[in-house]
Amino acid sequence: MKVSLISPLFKESSLFAPHLQDIKSFFSRFPIDIELIVAIPEQDSETLKDISTEEQTEKFSFKIVKVKSNDRAKAIFAGLEAATGDILLTFSWDLTIPLAEFFNFIQELFQNPTINVVLGNRFDAKKKNSYVRSSWHKTLNQIITEKLRRQGWALSDPLTPFVAIRKFDKALLNQLHLSGWYYTPSIINWAHSLNWQIEEVSVVSRPSTNHQKTSRIPLFREFLRHLL
Repeated sequence: MKVSLISPLFKESSLFAPHLQDIKSFFSRFPIDIELIVAIPEQDSETLKDISTEEQTEKFSFKIVKVKSNDRAKAIFAGLEAATGDILLTFSWDLTIPLAEFFNFIQELFQNPTINVVLGNRFDAKKKNSYVRSSWHKTLNQIITEKLRRQGWALSDPLTPFVAIRKFDKALLNQLHLSGWYYTPSIINWAHSLNWQIEEVSVVSRPSTNHQKTSRIPLFREFLRHLL
């Protein structure tokens, strides 16, 4: 079985090497072929150079997708286009979702062939998670959650970046229109239109690092986009 791991790398040069090593070490323990697909801005020459020198093997390969700007939706779409795995899993390079959860998601799709999409729910009170950066993030999450509930989806975490998708006909990407920083609602609606089965699974989410706290998210623009 091959799994495609898809992540944008936007200003992640300080986290690139250690997290890449963590991913390689973790998956070396399992009989799974990993295809790591990273979307990197064309101007980030440092990260592009670093990953181009990494050794590739039959069990762990890389694909570099160059993007013109720090647009997460376009980066994820490009990654989905390039992926060749039996399972496609999107994630954030900061690894606030531990790698053990990656394997749990892979198992979930492998053991339940009727499920097409698995979403990571970071809001389960039993997990005692703490990831929301501000009250504005919480308000935005509530707005999108209510919009999706009116469309028939009872979801707790529609903004999660942690999404696993079973292999599909790439022609279906013509019906997927991703935009903005928070791309997951578009994936949910796309899956809904295809009558795919979606399952939401609770995940552990680590507290924000200093890197996350200083990152710039176009929150106000996203608030207006989803409010209208």
